[in-house]
Amino acid sequence: MLRVMIVEDNAIYRYAIKTIIRWEDYGFELTTEAINGKQALEYIKERRCDVIITDMSMPEMNGLDLIRQVKRLYPAIKFIALSSFEEFHFVKEAMRLGAQDYLLKHDLEIEGLIQVLEQVKISILKEREKLAEANASDIHLTSLYLKKMMLGENIQSDQTETAGYHFEQTLSRSPYIVQLLRFNANKHEEVIADSMPGKAQSDFLDRIRKENEHFYPIVLSEKQAAVIQSFPHIKSESHMIASALEFADRLVPIARSLQLSLSVGMSRIGVGYSALPDLFRQAEAALFQKIYADRERIFIYREAQPPEEGLHHTWMTQFTLAFRSEDMKVIEDKIAYVFEWIQSSRLEMKHVKRLLFDLFALLPVFAAERRMKLNSMNHWHDVLLDSMDNLEPIGEMKEYFLSCCRQIFGQTEIRQSHRQDIRMAVEYINEHYNEDISVANIADVLNLSPNYLSKLFRSETGIRLVEYINQRRIEAAKRLLRETNLKVYEVGEKAGFQETSYFCKVFKELTGVTVTEYRKK
Repeated sequence: MLRVMIVEDNAIYRYAIKTIIRWEDYGFELTTEAINGKQALEYIKERRCDVIITDMSMPEMNGLDLIRQVKRLYPAIKFIALSSFEEFHFVKEAMRLGAQDYLLKHDLEIEGLIQVLEQVKISILKEREKLAEANASDIHLTSLYLKKMMLGENIQSDQTETAGYHFEQTLSRSPYIVQLLRFNANKHEEVIADSMPGKAQSDFLDRIRKENEHFYPIVLSEKQAAVIQSFPHIKSESHMIASALEFADRLVPIARSLQLSLSVGMSRIGVGYSALPDLFRQAEAALFQKIYADRERIFIYREAQPPEEGLHHTWMTQFTLAFRSEDMKVIEDKIAYVFEWIQSSRLEMKHVKRLLFDLFALLPVFAAERRMKLNSMNHWHDVLLDSMDNLEPIGEMKEYFLSCCRQIFGQTEIRQSHRQDIRMAVEYINEHYNEDISVANIADVLNLSPNYLSKLFRSETGIRLVEYINQRRIEAAKRLLRETNLKVYEVGEKAGFQETSYFCKVFKELTGVTVTEYRKK
């Protein structure tokens, strides 16, 4: 809970601010009240405070002087200014001094207060994260050094070089393996925004770091981390590999306990820090094999054979002829054959990317020849990159390609209705929009993966699935606002929103007006 102090000389306004919302519901605790800036300064010395909501015009010490004093002594404390219309010149000065935002006392609304509090909370949490990072600067610099080494980037900072010197010596003396870890959250609220929560990432890597001095975890992104595992006391290569596999096996249940799904790509054994970039690429290539075996979790690097010279050109020629035939059966047979060949050959990422990008690039050409405007295909390259980045099964990439082909060649005119699974998704949303549904819920009902459903829905309708859910909920909310006298939070709940602040935010985004403004119309 973030601790809040109210500084206001008018008892009526203090009471109004205290009772306008349930502060605990939004992560705040009202701990202190003061009648002027002088009293507030005395209280701050005795009681920790995160946020001060202060009036501007008060006896003995006004709000501006309070902000100046507190910012000098306690710079982390955030301020929200209170004022009336005639005191707006005070507000401008308060903002200049560092106040986060302001509220008008005579026009205080729930949604406005909630919005300001959310902004303040975000600001405080971001600053605390930065402070935690600063306290862990040694670990950060070492990780940064190893990350740059793995990715083959230039190392220019003397501080970074100093932090990494110890590891140069260690990796030069001991054999080691690089394990690339790929995380996904088990619960998807929106797949394209799906990322590993920062707290879970930190907890996970801390466990690894504390487990053994010969494990070196490195953060690469929100979804990826690497672990360098050295073997200073193991002489047999087979024992090193067995130890690395045992370690990877133990990581999977740890991730699951943090609501994460984990996949691991493992390099060969290397010696010397100059081998680090090559071992990282091996681990990356091993992890990419997940697209061919979605249920597996641990992948060991094995050198893959490149496709035969000239085969890529042959595929492109054959697909061009199949598209020219405009026979969907011929096209489907060719797609099935090529994707089965990709699956059995287990191509490396660069070969899969080149082939699929060139195949997809043919589709807009043939759509233009047939004078078809398919807006949903404008983002096929983003969808494809996202699929590969998320290591989605090759079968789902095939289904997406088939879906695009059917839009062009499946009929002589653009379809007026969507495919059956999309219609089923829409029907499910229309029936359950007022419940706590998510992409994962709908995908489970339709027996599809969340990623595939999200991409398919956007391809077929032109909008994201979560956007459609919100649109449906806002339409219901508008009806309730017109026809009932329910409170704002009750309208939000009945329309399917779990948090009033989020409901107000989405309502304003989709309608252009606040909930209060809409109801007054």
